[in-house]
Formats: sequence, C-alpha cells, structure tokens
Amino acid sequence: ASEQLLEIFTVAENHEHMERFSESVYEVCVKFVRENIESVFKMFDSEEAGGANSLVLHRLMAKCTRIELLVCENCKHSPCLNGKVLTQENCVIKAKMTFVNKDDDDDLTRVAFYYSASSSKVMYSYGESEHGPKVKMENISKFVFKCE
Repeated sequence: ASEQLLEIFTVAENHEHMERFSESVYEVCVKFVRENIESVFKMFDSEEAGGANSLVLHRLMAKCTRIELLVCENCKHSPCLNGKVLTQENCVIKAKMTFVNKDDDDDLTRVAFYYSASSSKVMYSYGESEHGPKVKMENISKFVFKCE
C-alpha cells in the first residue's frame, strides 16, 4: 500500500481542479501517513535525495501538516469508531454506546459517564425514571460505540 501512496497523492495533485475529489484523496493519503508513519520513513530511507519521488514525498509531508482530519464528535477519534468495542485505550466519557450483543428490541443508547480502569467497568446512564436517568455499571468490553 505504501508503494501506491505516492501514485495516489499525485492523482490528487493532478486533479486539484476537482476540489472535493482531490481533498478527499488528500485526506486518505494523510490518514495513511499518520497511521503508517514507519512505512513512510522507510520510503524516505529508500529514496535518494533529489530522486524522482523525493519532491512528491516532500509535498505529501507538507500536506500532512496542513490537513486536519475530521474527528468524530462522539468517540473523539479519526477515523470514527462507530460499532467498535470500547477498550481502556479508547473509552470516552459522554460517548454514546450500545451493547455488543444487543437484543433487537433493545436499541437504547447508553452514555458513558465514568470509567474505572482498575475494574475495567464503565458506568453509564440510559432511559429515564421518575428520579432521572437510570444508571448501571458493566464490563467495558460489552459495549460498542454508537456514533451515527
């Protein structure tokens, strides 16, 4: 995939007159660079300074500093973690979530408001009662993000 990165980036450069298309392609390239920085470093290492691809690599890295990838409002990640299991590393307070294996009749959205790393449990609110939101605590691995 890293071999094709420069080719794809060049396609975006050559089609800047198609603004939405080129911006989408740039975002894919930037996302790849940020998630695979080691392979990009290897590309630099294998490319001779002033070589055919060195200018393209330079422009790509410059583009990476200028493009902000959209971060999901709910899970606070890019790319969005919709449908992904919550973990200790990705748990976000106030994120909407649902059970991994939910019943068809249980489409309630839960909102995390406390996470205990020592017990790997997340406290969440759901539904309403006469006294306010209902609250429960469950193992974090029982939940997936519900972003969309």
